[in-house]
Amino acid sequence: MAMSNNFGGFVGEMNRAISEVKERIKLALEYTGEAFVRDCRLQPGDPETAHGQGFYADRTGNLRNSIGYYLYEDGNCYDQSDTNSDDENKRNLEAEMPKQGIFLGGIAGMNYASYVEAKGYNVISIQTIAAQKSIEEFNEDLKVFLNG
Repeated sequence: MAMSNNFGGFVGEMNRAISEVKERIKLALEYTGEAFVRDCRLQPGDPETAHGQGFYADRTGNLRNSIGYYLYEDGNCYDQSDTNSDDENKRNLEAEMPKQGIFLGGIAGMNYASYVEAKGYNVISIQTIAAQKSIEEFNEDLKVFLNG
């Protein structure tokens, strides 16, 4: 009696499962990136009331429209939001991204965004914290899923 196994079938099934998990991670990061951009752009911006609420007055729309996200896999950008940010900002973000794994990078693309934040007005800080929390919650859910 000969013994046989279907190791090739097992490997194929494992590769499909890994691909499915990667796609779920990508979708979760895309959703988080979209929420980040939406929430940044929809924060109060009325010049009469924004400062009193801790937000900057949105006079031109340039800063809000420069906010975006980029999705990376193994150091390569594979998706991004619509943004008025320039390629230099994308290159700077890419330089900080790890070369292995799947990552989300959020950006306020105007060069004065950090000055607005330094004055005490929110540009992306609150939304960055919310995005990080969302990703941490997804990671916990993923751990439960993977550990069965």
